[in-house]
Amino acid sequence: MRDRTEDDAAHPVRGDVRDEAWDLIASPAWRPPSPRTPFDVTPPVLVGLDGGVGGERALEWALREAQEQGAPVRAVTAWSWDARLLAAVGGRAARQVEQARLLQEEQLARVLRRFGPVHCRIETVLGEGDAASLLLEESRRARLLVVGSHAEPGRPDVGSVARACVRLAACPVVVVPVRLTA
Repeated sequence: MRDRTEDDAAHPVRGDVRDEAWDLIASPAWRPPSPRTPFDVTPPVLVGLDGGVGGERALEWALREAQEQGAPVRAVTAWSWDARLLAAVGGRAARQVEQARLLQEEQLARVLRRFGPVHCRIETVLGEGDAASLLLEESRRARLLVVGSHAEPGRPDVGSVARACVRLAACPVVVVPVRLTA
């Protein structure tokens, strides 16, 4: 790095950054990245959907948070190849994938009908594997992960997927409680 000059005194930041970086920024050829480049991608609010009430509450919370943060929502539903389940649905993995897709679409539609106008982009992911592994992998590219608690009496409020996410996610995690009404 070169010694500071009088020109540096007029630009206090210039002495704090490497000269090459300053020269690049100050050059007439430099332009800020366009809004559509990967440099300006806002990480999504990630939400796990499982077809249950907890997933719906988590999606509602994620939509509110994403709108406040100006971020997209990335709704993730996991499915796995299970020979016993495949026998029940006709023996074809394609049917199991289609059932998971329908479950995800129905859950999204129910929540969006209740929620009202949405002012953020919603992305959907249908991934093969267990829910915890899929959410943990997706958390590496997320600003926040939102999962729901259980709604069934007699089950622990925080299930195994939520516990794994709280312990191992690469981003902050919110577990949205489900309150049963009497």
